[in-house]
Amino acid sequence: MSDIRTWGPALDYTFRTYDKWRRGGGSEAARINTNHFTNEYGRSIKLSNISRSLVSEFQTYLEEEKCHKDSTINRVTSAVSQCLKWCHLEGVSSYFPPKFQRREEGEGVELFFQRNEVERLIRASRDPFGRDDLADLIIFSVFMGTRVSETLKMKVRDVDLGRKLVHIGGRPDVQTKAKNHRAIPIHDRCIQVLSSRLEGTDPQMSVFGEEWSSRFMVSKTFNKIRNYCGIGTDYHEDNPYHWHVLRHTYGTWHAEAGTPMRTLMKLMGHKRIDTTLRYAKATDESLKKAQAAI
Repeated sequence: MSDIRTWGPALDYTFRTYDKWRRGGGSEAARINTNHFTNEYGRSIKLSNISRSLVSEFQTYLEEEKCHKDSTINRVTSAVSQCLKWCHLEGVSSYFPPKFQRREEGEGVELFFQRNEVERLIRASRDPFGRDDLADLIIFSVFMGTRVSETLKMKVRDVDLGRKLVHIGGRPDVQTKAKNHRAIPIHDRCIQVLSSRLEGTDPQMSVFGEEWSSRFMVSKTFNKIRNYCGIGTDYHEDNPYHWHVLRHTYGTWHAEAGTPMRTLMKLMGHKRIDTTLRYAKATDESLKKAQAAI
C-alpha cells in the first residue's frame, strides 16, 4: 500500500479500519470531532504539516471563534491524534505525530511575547528577510489584537482613519447581520501602517489579504522569522510561540496595564468572559501594581 501523505485519505482509512470508529456512538463522535479539523484545514493538508504548533493554533481557533470549552477541544485534539497514530501503526503512513498539548480543563495560562521580542520580529521581517508585508501584519496584530482570519478579511472600507477606528467583521451599515461586528480604536503604532496601505486603493480591496494566499502561509513565514530571532527555540518539541501568540500578547499587555476585563472582552471580540480571564492569569504584574497601590 502506498504511503498516505494527506489528511483526507488518512481519515478515510481510519474510519474503514479502526474498530472503535467503524460503528456505533464511537463512529458518530469521531466524525463530529474530526470534522472540526477538516472544515478548517481541508482534506488536502499534508500530514507532516500537522505539527504541535499548528494544533495549538487550531485549539485557540476552536476556543475563540467557535466558543468551544476545553473539554470539547481536548476531544477534538484526541481524535486528530488517534487518526494520525493509527495510520502510522498500520504502516500506511510514515508520519508519526508529536504529543499534542491538552488543555487543563477550567484552567490555562497564555504564552506571550515580551516587548523587545516583538520589536526583534518586526526588524527581522524587514531586514534581512525583506518582508515588509509581514512586519506590517505583526504590528497590526499585536497592537490591535485581531485574529489572523479577521485581519486578512479586513477591507479598505472597514478602516476609518478620520475617527481612528477599525471595523472588524465589516461595517455595520453594509452588513445585514452585524452581531459579530466590533469597532476598535486604532493604536498609534498602526496609523502609519494603515495610512500607507490605504493610499490610492479601492474600498473593496483587502488591507492585508491581497499578499497572502492563506492563514497557513502567514504562519509558515512567521515561524521562519521567529526561529531566526531565537524565540522559543529552547523547547524540545514544536515551538509553541506561533502566530496567534501575538493576539495573546495584546491581551496580556492590556491585563498588565489594568484594562478592565469586560472592556478587554469587547476589544478582543470574546463571547465568553472566561476566555478573557485567561489573560489575567498570564502575568503577576497586575498583582504587584495592586499591592503597591495601598
